[in-house]
Amino acid sequence: MNIRLFIFSIFAMLCVSQVNANTTITVQYTGCVEETNVIFKHQPSLLELLKFPTVKPCAYSFATALMQPQLLSIQKDQKERLLNNIQLLQLNENSTALNQYLRWLKGLIQLQPITGRVLGLELDSTRVEIILLQNKIFSNSLTLHFPKRLRLINFIGANKDQMYYRPVLTLDDYLTKNPLFDFFEKGYVYVVQANAEVERVKVGYWNHQKHYLSPGSWVIGLLKPSVIDGVAPSFNEDLSKWLATQVLP
Repeated sequence: MNIRLFIFSIFAMLCVSQVNANTTITVQYTGCVEETNVIFKHQPSLLELLKFPTVKPCAYSFATALMQPQLLSIQKDQKERLLNNIQLLQLNENSTALNQYLRWLKGLIQLQPITGRVLGLELDSTRVEIILLQNKIFSNSLTLHFPKRLRLINFIGANKDQMYYRPVLTLDDYLTKNPLFDFFEKGYVYVVQANAEVERVKVGYWNHQKHYLSPGSWVIGLLKPSVIDGVAPSFNEDLSKWLATQVLP
């Protein structure tokens, strides 16, 4: 090895070691856990964060949420953009029923908090352990929330806003008992599971696949292209991504 390159490598390692030595990461544990604020003197891995706390029996691990302060401003913009688009749709729409729905939806979103929830992150400790790429290292303080199990399914654009969770029911079963309003697109909905996974799902009698919901999930009716095109074409997707940021209590 070139001597200059060798010296530079040693110097870089010493610098990294010094940074790590001065690192202090505060992790706030909330929900069904014994611990509250924990200070790590190094940059912890995701697996370390998940295995550290004593989790109580009331925890609904599938819906565990990791939240980072640096995402708050991004999600604040996301919320404001969604509310602005609802207002634009209201101004562009003459249907009384659809305007009533949009007014209700606007009120719901206004009351929802900006959480900083990280999406697309695997939080099952077993999967994190066996899939090394999932075991991320964290260099900033964060919150890890272990919610209680919620025995409800949430609906956006159906006759009832919520239904009790029943594990034997499929998505189609729920929509048969609690149909969407007529002004929504037929054949598809967005589903946001309790672990923040978002999926556009085919529904109806022509659907031959059974799709099940997790407690605390969202079922979202899709506004028709004739309503959103030219005004807010990505509205359905934007709404589902916003709802994915919400955290169970």
